[in-house]
Amino acid sequence: MTQGPTINDRDSLVGVTLHSGILIESVECVDELVDVIGRPATEWTRRFGRRLQITLLSSLSDDDRSVPMYHEVIEGAMGVHFPDGVPPRLHSVNEAQIDDLARDFHQRLGSATLESLNQMLLELGF
Repeated sequence: MTQGPTINDRDSLVGVTLHSGILIESVECVDELVDVIGRPATEWTRRFGRRLQITLLSSLSDDDRSVPMYHEVIEGAMGVHFPDGVPPRLHSVNEAQIDDLARDFHQRLGSATLESLNQMLLELGF
């Protein structure tokens, strides 16, 4: 099976629609990133309906960008599907558990690609 574009080639993931109609509208890398309460962060996503605008810390290595990509897509999907119900497996997950899921998917499926992100969403029940 041929793998598609990876997070290492993030521009080719822009404009891609994932399973359940989730659109990766943008993937940007920046030098500094903070969360809503001012703490340093490695990733951030803005969600507008089914559109995700993902921002990653530019100092991350190519391999280290993959786990945050899985993480942000999980969180984005949870927000997108909240009105319709989040899959039971994700009803009470916290930030640390989403990190663990993202790492597990990265270890099992490899670098974030269109195929691996779709596989993850299917396995999670979206």
